[in-house]
Amino acid sequence: MMHPNFEKPPDDDDNSIDLEKEIKLLQKNVEKLEKDVKSKNLINLVTFSVIIVIAISLFVFASMMIPQSQSSNLEKTNNESVELRGSYLIQNLKGDKINTWISWKIVPTDVFHIHVIQSDQVTEARLKIIHDVIFSEEKLEIDNAELHKSSQGITTYYKGWAGALQAANLGGTTFPVPISFHTQITEFGEGNVLIKLTDLENPDGYAGYTKSMADETNHQILKSEITIYDVDSLSDENFEAVVRHELGHAFGLAHSSDPDDLMYYIILTSHPYISECDVGAIEGLYNGSEKSEVICQV
Repeated sequence: MMHPNFEKPPDDDDNSIDLEKEIKLLQKNVEKLEKDVKSKNLINLVTFSVIIVIAISLFVFASMMIPQSQSSNLEKTNNESVELRGSYLIQNLKGDKINTWISWKIVPTDVFHIHVIQSDQVTEARLKIIHDVIFSEEKLEIDNAELHKSSQGITTYYKGWAGALQAANLGGTTFPVPISFHTQITEFGEGNVLIKLTDLENPDGYAGYTKSMADETNHQILKSEITIYDVDSLSDENFEAVVRHELGHAFGLAHSSDPDDLMYYIILTSHPYISECDVGAIEGLYNGSEKSEVICQV
């Protein structure tokens, strides 16, 4: 007789039943473990994704906070600075580059011809801007405080080359300064100065380029050609500034030493007009100065 406190020893059938139970229990544990692993992987994936999104957001925000460098053709409003690169080249009759003072040698009564080459980029609006840059005699009186100059007082600027050149001619110069202008649209390239507008980009990133042919022996400019690049991307203000700058080269001026001057090699000034410094440089150039660089008192 079996003691009541002892369980009946399992027979083979009982062992089979218990084994099946253990197998089922083990399967449940394995399934639970698989679910746990999948859940853990999902949590890790979500966590990783959140970290990536946060990192990208921080990068974008940081990029927006960093001041962006200005391109050569960056558009600005009237009250902001402009950064437009200009270049010029003077060649003698042999095609060699020269570095010397150079000016026009004209008869005082001669009309100076500045013509625009016909192209699809030549519009009424662009022609008006070119006309104003050439013929305007308007003066701008700007407080030196606004120009961030140390001295008190007013500085005079000229909107057009006609006004600036007349000012340079007031005291008389050794060689006549061009002051009487004629403009027209041309298809044949005649004129003292030719202006070409194109939608092509300059490979070196210049907004404007002036090439002058000169008689080196007599320090005399014979012809100048101005090219304004990527015209369709330029605002009216930028187009006006580039034309004004390049015409300075066409009249014989090199670049300025003053970053705030129109004739600086990059137009940075928020007042891209013809300065008294530029007028003085023209006067010196047509009096036979041996330097065409515009030296300004900064």
